[in-house]
Amino acid sequence: LRARLTTASAPAARLESAEMRGRNPLVAGVRSYVLENYSSRLTLAEVARRFDVSPNHLSTLFKKYAGLGFADFVARAKVEKAKELIAGGRYKMFQIAQLLGFEDALYFSKVFKRVSGMSPREYYLYRGRREPSGGPEPLLPGDE
Repeated sequence: LRARLTTASAPAARLESAEMRGRNPLVAGVRSYVLENYSSRLTLAEVARRFDVSPNHLSTLFKKYAGLGFADFVARAKVEKAKELIAGGRYKMFQIAQLLGFEDALYFSKVFKRVSGMSPREYYLYRGRREPSGGPEPLLPGDE
């Protein structure tokens, strides 16, 4: 399943704030790493170790330059990818949870709802009610 997924996406661009672009190379590198490795279980400690910095230092820099905490950024990145996968209609919810590195579908659903304001199922039904107009997608709760 993982081999069929792409890492670059338009929703990922929504996760890039003006402050993150070019202001701090470490934060930009971590951002890219997260977006490329969304299917892994990404913890602050593991990513900090990978970038050879302390978790506290990375957390502080990330909050300062990204405008949100590391865990929130990871959750948003995974939910954006989940929205793509749900809209594609090829996978069941438990498969999407696995593809995104969640250990179980219930936790995936809780994270999805916290970030987007609706459950994955509600999002699926919402997407199904939209008429294909070719226009921009309407903003969903939690979109910025």
